[in-house]
Amino acid sequence: MAVNRYYSSTAGDNSLGSPMTNSATTFTLASTPVNYPSTYPFTLAIDYGTSLEEIVDVTNVSGTTVTVTRGTGVDGSTAVAHASGAVVKHVITGRDMREAQQHISYTTGAHGVTGAVVGTTDTQTLTNKQYTLGVNTVTGATYALVAADQDKIVSINNATGTTVTVPSGTFTAGNIVNLFQIGAGVVTVTGATGVTINSHNGLKTSAQYAVASVACLGSDAFVVFGDVTT
Repeated sequence: MAVNRYYSSTAGDNSLGSPMTNSATTFTLASTPVNYPSTYPFTLAIDYGTSLEEIVDVTNVSGTTVTVTRGTGVDGSTAVAHASGAVVKHVITGRDMREAQQHISYTTGAHGVTGAVVGTTDTQTLTNKQYTLGVNTVTGATYALVAADQDKIVSINNATGTTVTVPSGTFTAGNIVNLFQIGAGVVTVTGATGVTINSHNGLKTSAQYAVASVACLGSDAFVVFGDVTT
């Protein structure tokens, strides 16, 4: 993933105040820099416009002393020696253009996100997004919830009723499963061994087309709410 860099439209050109070896990580400017970015890193070119031009990443500026990162990691640049008076210029380079184009095609690792831009591998706060619930259809007399049911509608259609079991160790705090009684049979929620389930109104759907939500409050602790009864 690209590192964020900073820019100034009004940075003044400068020059080296003394020679710079090919291994130095600091150099002295001939004069106080004008309008350099105040946040790091930013890019300078030393010996700008010559065959010795070198691209460096600036990590600190203190007076006329500049601390830099050099070498092949800086857009393929090679560290070389520079004479006193070499032109120092704040620039953009090929990587600025290249990274912008790469970003357009990214499906992962963009906008500071480690995994997918919108995915399950990072904790993310979503705004201005449309969220569509998945549907899992169940027709049997018994069903044990699975992790994939999280944030889904479990549509249950059984004429004689279905018992839905909440397993132990499957869900974490904040996970919610929505149960939809689409058939005539009542849906009854129960917990596996070690699972505690509470509800103000009961653990059964009240009638056909009723919806009950099962929410995890913590380790194997759940609450059932919605159109439910005893």
